[in-house]
Amino acid sequence: MWLGLVLATVPLFAGEGLEWPQFRGPTGQGTAADEGAPVSWSETENISWKTRLPGQGWSSPVVDGDETWVTAATESGKSLRAICCDTKTGRIVRNIKV
Repeated sequence: MWLGLVLATVPLFAGEGLEWPQFRGPTGQGTAADEGAPVSWSETENISWKTRLPGQGWSSPVVDGDETWVTAATESGKSLRAICCDTKTGRIVRNIKV
């Protein structure tokens, strides 16, 4: 699974010190404070990085400084993972079974 949701939100935070601590953002409104935030993206536009995750995920990403967290379930459905990616590079730095 490609981490599409994180790809769409990472440009909002990279290097700016902004946090996305919960579903629908800091205020729960689903909006970003940055007026210059991208409103469209593609394979080549407004994408900071991509990374392949084990299994499938439907969670909202949580961004805390240099960490972007998501969850994923393996295809067998027998393992739920909490996965931390480096916010700037997309590299998986933690993959925890929960």
